[in-house]
Amino acid sequence: MTDKRVFYACQAVYLDGAFPKNVQAVGLDYANSIENLVDKGRGSQSANTNFLFYNKPEVTVTIEKQLDINDNFTFRCTDGKLLTSTGVGNSGWDGGLKEYKIEIAYGDDDYTSGSNTDSITMKYCLLSEVSYSLSVDGRFTESLTFITNNIVREGSAAGSLATAQSGSLITRQHFGVATLPITGDKNEAKNFFADGSSDAALQSFSVSASFEYAELSDRGRWKGSDEGNDPTKQNYWKYVTPPVSISCDATAIVTKSLQREILIRDSNLMETTSYPVPDRAVKFTLGNSSGGTYDKEIDLGSKNYCTGIGLSGGDTGGGNVEATISYENAENYLKIT
Repeated sequence: MTDKRVFYACQAVYLDGAFPKNVQAVGLDYANSIENLVDKGRGSQSANTNFLFYNKPEVTVTIEKQLDINDNFTFRCTDGKLLTSTGVGNSGWDGGLKEYKIEIAYGDDDYTSGSNTDSITMKYCLLSEVSYSLSVDGRFTESLTFITNNIVREGSAAGSLATAQSGSLITRQHFGVATLPITGDKNEAKNFFADGSSDAALQSFSVSASFEYAELSDRGRWKGSDEGNDPTKQNYWKYVTPPVSISCDATAIVTKSLQREILIRDSNLMETTSYPVPDRAVKFTLGNSSGGTYDKEIDLGSKNYCTGIGLSGGDTGGGNVEATISYENAENYLKIT
């Protein structure tokens, strides 16, 4: 007898019709805010449903996956320009926003037949957040969050659940070079972290970008609401509100104190001392290596600024002193290749 339950072996996710490898978790959240119209003369809400105002349904889908060394990132931006067609786009009416179709498929818990039994589909999803992380005691993780306004129930998904997978996951051995300048001397962070000759002391890094969307009001009806279960125009009046929030944290073992003074001024971590300018170049390379060149890159560009340095560890339990340097980006730039 089967247990009649849903668990990892009988649940799958498809992104734009393809089965993404190494998905570790998928989450779905549906919310619908309701406004009550309160009238005079009574303390409780009227029983008349006409006094309830339903807003658009909000659907959030989260996917967390580990990356195979021979696969591309799920989200890529080859030129770093996030608000163009190579990234997420700018607006629905001017060139369009990048949209995704996400299917979550379910099978029986004694799944042997090679076909899905049920699925739900979220159409015309927008990417609202993406993050990348790698630590010396884990695997490279890519996390994505999508938003949309619809859930469609369908009978079967894009493909079979029972598909064998193989490959090699990205771990610490596939990490390349980190560019983490604190000031104009690009080696300052490296000298602070290690012996000045390598990035071996780096313990982890994470990079994240989040996108906020706004929407122009459309008279008469919500755009796409008259298109049934295929609302192709639901994102037509939506647009990205800049700036894009891009941040980075890198943690490493330190061998000496911070090699600079922090004084009462607003240009401590800037190259110039006259006025603060975001001028730090931050980049990570990883993946397959050939002649010292790596085939994957996460580049935050040259317009970053250091937002903080934290020291921790060195306790009597034998832990090492570690420093975490945090950066933020100032030009909506994130190159993912």
